[in-house]
Amino acid sequence: MNKNQPNNLPSKHYRSTKQLLGFTLFNVVFLLLTMAFILWWQNDASLLAFADGLWFVFALQLTLSWSIFVYNMNIFTPLVHGVKTFFLIFVGRKPKEDFYTYYSKIKDNPIAYGYIWIAFSFTLILLVVSILLTLWAY
Repeated sequence: MNKNQPNNLPSKHYRSTKQLLGFTLFNVVFLLLTMAFILWWQNDASLLAFADGLWFVFALQLTLSWSIFVYNMNIFTPLVHGVKTFFLIFVGRKPKEDFYTYYSKIKDNPIAYGYIWIAFSFTLILLVVSILLTLWAY
């Protein structure tokens, strides 16, 4: 047994599963709080108000999921780096890293696909529930 390596450290699989569960819990809590805020904002608790709130939560979730996916694929990296560099010119500073370094950093350290699957799964579930609830409300 190697004395330099403690035996009680959690495995990499355990840490990644724990992080995915944490992201899932964050996602559920965020969606429930948003739904509660929408119902409070509408000052209504009817089935139609609940369906409208679900559509809004679906739109937020779709935006989050799409943003994670687009970031992972480096689709808007030239635009983001270009805008950041352009506005740094007005301040009189140079960007900390050039475009290739910025692009490589995202490509070498992507967001795990588990997060993308969880986000899009919640989006799909919200879409189906929103459609069914809207049809039932009318």
